[in-house]
Amino acid sequence: MLNVVDEFTRECLASRVARQLKAADVIGVLSDRFILRGMPSHGTHPAKTAGRG
Repeated sequence: MLNVVDEFTRECLASRVARQLKAADVIGVLSDRFILRGMPSHGTHPAKTAGRG
């Protein structure tokens, strides 16, 4: 089972269930997410920058 979860929003971005998951399966799920949602932007969440300034 593969679950991809946004740690900030706790949103489930993808879920894949199979008896065996190979590296190609994981890469396929992640590449689909990147195509649909774009690359992750690390460090730009509002909670991380709210205390600054």
